[in-house]
Amino acid sequence: MTHPGAALLERRDRAGKPRAALRTPRAAFGCWLAPSRWLPPLPAATSFGEGSLPLLSLGEGLLWDREACLEQSVGACQGRQVRLLRYSPLGVPMRLSFEVEGRGRFDWDGDSGRIGFQCEPEARSLLSYWLLDHAIPFFLVSQGRFSLLHGGCAAVDGRGIAWIGPSGAGKTTLGGYALEMGHPFVADDKLAILRREGRWLVLPSHPYHRVDRVSETLGRWVGNFARGSVPLGLLCLLEPVAASEEPRIRL
Repeated sequence: MTHPGAALLERRDRAGKPRAALRTPRAAFGCWLAPSRWLPPLPAATSFGEGSLPLLSLGEGLLWDREACLEQSVGACQGRQVRLLRYSPLGVPMRLSFEVEGRGRFDWDGDSGRIGFQCEPEARSLLSYWLLDHAIPFFLVSQGRFSLLHGGCAAVDGRGIAWIGPSGAGKTTLGGYALEMGHPFVADDKLAILRREGRWLVLPSHPYHRVDRVSETLGRWVGNFARGSVPLGLLCLLEPVAASEEPRIRL
């Protein structure tokens, strides 16, 4: 399968022949990413079909540094202040920024799918974490591409078995168990879902499982990663229980 925007990535060698390795998009959260040296290893997007989203491109340099912000909100993530800024009116392709204290900033052009960034020199090794785990899902949710839940998912017999719950409920542990059982990994901590033709689909996030929960890291590479969206078959709500209590399932 060829993405409609893949031609934009084509590069040619001295003989004028296409260099396929340079134009093969990568995949995260169901979207196609133009190859970039700033990205960590990601699966090739050529096998992604149903539910796949438009091509995104990543480049160094801010997009909206000279524009006036129309609205901003402030929060916190990983112990750092995060600012979310909007430069465009509501109802049009969004122009947004995701800024992390002491780390850098990502700008988003919802019309072209471009992401521009600027980061502190000492934070370059953390760029892929903030991009894949926070900036990209924030931008795509803001565009209405999918809904995002705090949960994980594995593919069992071709269907997505997903779980959500508060921190400490066992989401990461359950994800590790699914991997041990040989089920393809779909999502670790951010569950991207969308409704299409009357059914819910789960979009694969990225092939990393943050089992050790080390701050500002993606986690361990997962080889057995889902190669496309999966229909949602079951959504479980995890609730923590005391160590003295027996685990129980309620339907």
